[in-house]
Amino acid sequence: MNSSDCSQLPAPAEHPRLIIRTCAEVLENGHRCGCAANRGERFCRHHIDWRKRRLRMLQAHRLLGHPRIPSLLDLRTVREAQGRLRYLRDAGYLDTGAAATLLAGLQMAANNLRFMEMAARWREREEEYG
Repeated sequence: MNSSDCSQLPAPAEHPRLIIRTCAEVLENGHRCGCAANRGERFCRHHIDWRKRRLRMLQAHRLLGHPRIPSLLDLRTVREAQGRLRYLRDAGYLDTGAAATLLAGLQMAANNLRFMEMAARWREREEEYG
């Protein structure tokens, strides 16, 4: 096939451009999402759900305020903090995974405080009988 044969080929048919609105969400890297937007919306299904979830979380924070966790100075305050975290988890204000991690940390703090109190008692008894 020589160059004169190529010039006789028909031009490729141009496909009509589809006019689809794309998602207007700007990602962390600065680019737009680019997925097809839902009908009558500016965002795709994923980002609409994400925005609804974020709005519900903000409303819950406004209603709840910032949950106050007491200073973890002794075993009583650690137990109080555990109770508050369980309440927040059960009420749906705190993700179960995050609550489990925080409760595990508080359990370690409780165990450490309990051991420190027992060690102090042992030292007192040693001094008393020693």
